[in-house]
Amino acid sequence: MDEQLQKLLAQGVTPGEWKAERHKLQAEAERDMRELWERVSRVLETSNQEFAKWERYCREQGDLLRVLEDLAAQERTMYELDNRKDQTMTVFKLALANLVMWTRDQCFPAAYAHATWARLAPFFQLPGSITSSQHLVSVQLRPFHDRQYNRDLVLLCQ
Repeated sequence: MDEQLQKLLAQGVTPGEWKAERHKLQAEAERDMRELWERVSRVLETSNQEFAKWERYCREQGDLLRVLEDLAAQERTMYELDNRKDQTMTVFKLALANLVMWTRDQCFPAAYAHATWARLAPFFQLPGSITSSQHLVSVQLRPFHDRQYNRDLVLLCQ
């Protein structure tokens, strides 16, 4: 800017023209500086945002490391499960269910054709005694408190 003004003075311009040119050059310089400061401001804002993000990531990573340390401190030994007992129990439950269904189909009246275990259980849990000899098997059962069950028990025993 100073060089341009010195050249104008050397060319012999009037002080008014020189002043006007100086104001024009100052306005251009200020506009250029304002644009540069705006860019600096945007870059600074972006830099601050990125720094805040980096700090947040560092905190999250620190929290995660603390959680992992806590987990490691509370870690317990894992043991392999032995499923053989469960498989055996499943086979026995299936066999028992099949036996109950077969007994229902063979011994109970037709009204019990679709009876579930809940309906049949009282008959299987009925207290009584069984005596046998070479020629006779005797079954003595305690009666139910329900008339319908007692009628069904008579049909079952026939």
